[in-house]
Amino acid sequence: WELDCPYDSGAPVEKKRQWIRLADEVSRLLGTRSAMETYLQAYDDSLSVIPWYEEGGSGIEYTFLVASSDYESVDDWPPELLAWVEKAVEYTKGARDEMELEYEVSSD
Repeated sequence: WELDCPYDSGAPVEKKRQWIRLADEVSRLLGTRSAMETYLQAYDDSLSVIPWYEEGGSGIEYTFLVASSDYESVDDWPPELLAWVEKAVEYTKGARDEMELEYEVSSD
């Protein structure tokens, strides 16, 4: 793959185009929260990244939570969403960072 970025061949065409548009920006930002959020939100805009040092974070150094405001529980996440999150995070996170999954219930 020419752009060396995670890609889901089964995703809708518009999402594929978005990932390709973002490939250079994300590549430049690899290892940062911004890279993770940019790539995750291109797939599902309900996803967010909460680092360990922010309120709601785990408090354990070098961990972060991936949260979704669309689901009651991580168990409710569709398998394709969970697979994408794992693939995208592995590609974009810092080398020493560890992911935890969480959910947020939207107040809407």
